[in-house]
Amino acid sequence: MSRQTRKNRPMTNRRMFVAMLFGSMFRRRSRVLVAVLSSAVGAATLFCLAAVCLAVPAQMSAQMRQFGANLIVAPVSSDGNAARVSQDAVNAATEAVSSATGTAVNDVTTASYRYETVRVNKSPYMVAGIDVDQVSALNGHWEVQGSWPDQGEVLVGLDVADAARLTVGSTVTAEYLSSDNLKLDGAGATTTPRADATPTAGPTAAAGSSTPSTTAPGSPGGGTTGSDESAAVSQAEWRVAGIVDTGGDEDDIIYANGADVDALTGAANAGYDVVEYSVDTSSTPMSSVVEAVEASHDGIQAEPVSKITSGDTRIITMLNTLFWVVSLVVLALTLVGVSTTMTVIVSERRNEIGLRKALGASGRSIATEFYSEVAVLGAIGCAILSAPEQRSECLTGFDAVHLGAALELYQASALVHDDLMDGADTRRGLPAAHRVFARDHEARGWLGRPQTFGANGAILLGDLLLSLAGEEMSALAPSRTCSETRGSAVRHARSAFDAMTTEVALGQFLDVRSENLPLPWDQEPGAAARRMQCDALSVVRHKSARYSVRHPLLIGALLAGLDPSGTTAEHLAAFGEDVGIAFQLRDDELGVFGSPQATGKPAGDDLREGKRTVLLALTWGRCDKAGRQLLGSVLANPEATEEQIGEVAALIEDCGARAAHEEIIAAHREAGNRALERLGDEGVVSTASLEDLAVLADLLTHRVS
Repeated sequence: MSRQTRKNRPMTNRRMFVAMLFGSMFRRRSRVLVAVLSSAVGAATLFCLAAVCLAVPAQMSAQMRQFGANLIVAPVSSDGNAARVSQDAVNAATEAVSSATGTAVNDVTTASYRYETVRVNKSPYMVAGIDVDQVSALNGHWEVQGSWPDQGEVLVGLDVADAARLTVGSTVTAEYLSSDNLKLDGAGATTTPRADATPTAGPTAAAGSSTPSTTAPGSPGGGTTGSDESAAVSQAEWRVAGIVDTGGDEDDIIYANGADVDALTGAANAGYDVVEYSVDTSSTPMSSVVEAVEASHDGIQAEPVSKITSGDTRIITMLNTLFWVVSLVVLALTLVGVSTTMTVIVSERRNEIGLRKALGASGRSIATEFYSEVAVLGAIGCAILSAPEQRSECLTGFDAVHLGAALELYQASALVHDDLMDGADTRRGLPAAHRVFARDHEARGWLGRPQTFGANGAILLGDLLLSLAGEEMSALAPSRTCSETRGSAVRHARSAFDAMTTEVALGQFLDVRSENLPLPWDQEPGAAARRMQCDALSVVRHKSARYSVRHPLLIGALLAGLDPSGTTAEHLAAFGEDVGIAFQLRDDELGVFGSPQATGKPAGDDLREGKRTVLLALTWGRCDKAGRQLLGSVLANPEATEEQIGEVAALIEDCGARAAHEEIIAAHREAGNRALERLGDEGVVSTASLEDLAVLADLLTHRVS
């Protein structure tokens, strides 16, 4: 339909309403802007509060998990005899917890305990055979003096250490007697000696658990205490690696590696007396988890630790209620704000409303128009600050936010220091930080030299940014509730970040050093050029390639769980390094041939600063003596004119150095492609991620002037 045809169409009531609606909306743009912003702020506030209401209880529940287990799994026996939980039963229970809570099996926090009675200095004590990694992850609140035990070492409870006068480094001779470990029949009488008696209450009994347990004969507090040496099975010497203060009944237990207990008793794979779980109950009731665990295997029973579970539920419920109340209050305030804005708009249009009434418009039609206008403006405002599911992920993505902030702050720190050392005037089209400080000093008429103040301010600003980057990385520190996998990932990522910091400092020093070295006038040009090129590549590799591409890629991948010693990490590092080198070489070329509008800095600044780039080395080896004299007159000369810079650019082009430089960039880009292909062959990185990496490489290396 032509424009003329549309103009000739009859004006219906609906068309007139739409025309009046949009005509009144956009007649005054400032009014529309105020209304839209009011709606946008309200929508954003409510969105953020909703995200908090959903995310905080889950995070609080995770934090509560640092106080130990909240679910106990114990054996059940139909004949009244002592029994143990088999490994099959443990696996079944763990899968049940995983299924009930929606947690991956490997991320379920659990710990298993096998209890036996041993003699230390002829006195009976309970020893618990454990998996050290599991128990340390589950009981992050335990205070350990010394360290957790390795093979041949034990962790001694505080009460045991006091009674037996043990310290860290002491040697414990543990004597296992079968007479101290008797199986109980249904009437409570002792029968044949056996190494799988049920122990005194397990490690979480003090936390309010009603864990079914039986006092083991010979254990502290009950049973046989005879010292029949002929009943001895074996003995072992263990070193005290640490002393633990649990704050509960667990202080009267000795903790040893399960393999050491197996060797002492001569009974491997004997099962477990107690299995503990730390279960996230923020979205799944504990009762449902208990039912799932008990249904998973006939030989086990599950019982929540009432004190911890009730505390979790009570606190999380209170927090959730508080956040929703706050949300409702904010909603009310937002509605008041929006209504006030619209009231002002209506007041401004009082004359317009009177005119419409005079022309015969009903109050209903005018109200409908205003309500429609409010709806449209509100929808626009909500659309501005609302987005798909990815926005929610960004707002609540703890790791991504902190890691991204850390890397951005780190780069800002490096650029501030780099500009100061180079004496650069601009950065990204704006005055460099030290220039801003100097100009501020001069404008205010302060004492001292503006240049000195500018340099000092830039140093401190760079240090502050570096400190803030470290704080953002520290925010990723694994909590006591983190799984072993998560904790290991965070540590690897932080180690890579620290390595990046060290390497950049080294590369920056090499860069500063190279700028102060005399030009090799007395050396053969070809050999001197090769040496200059090697040194320049070393600076590029350590200073730029590592922190711009290589390490950021690795840090993100390591935080996601990548094995730092695997081939995937090797290929990813190779890709990042080659692309990072190509990126910096391209940047060096743009420093000579790029336009200030594209690069954000004057052309030739690298030459005036004395940068010993690969491009300079290639030119030095390819030009004649006159060309080298021209290079010498411009390099590290802040007074070099635009004409001189142009002559050097022409020299680089004419002698073939720029073409050779392009070949080196292409070689590193191709090496990056090969590393990317090797990544694809492994099948670990998704196709979408590989495509993103390829696009990233193109963006970094195919920049134009």
